[in-house]
Amino acid sequence: MTLHENSTQTKRGFVQNRKICGVTFVQASKSISSLLLPVMLGIFTVVITVNQQNATKQQREEDQKAAEENRRVERDIAAERYRDDIFDAYIKGIGQLFEKYNGSLISNRVPMTLARAKTLNIFRRLDPQRNIRIIRFLHESEQLSGTIEQISLDLSTAELPGIDFRHLAIYRKQLDNISLASTFLSNATFINVGMKHVNFSRTRFNDSSWSSAQLENAEFTFAELHN
Repeated sequence: MTLHENSTQTKRGFVQNRKICGVTFVQASKSISSLLLPVMLGIFTVVITVNQQNATKQQREEDQKAAEENRRVERDIAAERYRDDIFDAYIKGIGQLFEKYNGSLISNRVPMTLARAKTLNIFRRLDPQRNIRIIRFLHESEQLSGTIEQISLDLSTAELPGIDFRHLAIYRKQLDNISLASTFLSNATFINVGMKHVNFSRTRFNDSSWSSAQLENAEFTFAELHN
């Protein structure tokens, strides 16, 4: 065999081998692609599903928080409405007693007993802001006299937390002629309040603030101050 023939045969074998290798590579590529495509689709599906689940969970949590906040607001509104209603009912009831007993709750035992029961009951059900309004109402109607000569509505045993007596004082400075004898006052504020003819005998004070308060003719017999 001549050199030329050998060269030609070698080239034919090389081309044939390349062709065989090329076919093998393409087939392998197709096989790999056919295997990878489902895997990639599966991974993509899992990622999308997880993201959707996370988004759904987050939205559900946000909806729950919003619903809880709405319920809290509704409860607060209902509680405020309830307090307003019982406050108005108390004022109306006491007003009827005033009309029936000629403008005085302390003229005899019947209106005094009724007013005491109503007032102690309402104190337990209301907040400090409304309780101070009740005390102001009774004080301005002269039912809580702080002088020995006058009878005062008996509010003994009343528990009154968080009362700021500056809201009772004229211009938040002066509070005269009031009796809260034998009551329990916790976290009460008397800062910068001047007081004359006040009766706090047998009253128990817990954590009260008296800075710059001025007292004149004040009765504190058997009172207890705890800070």
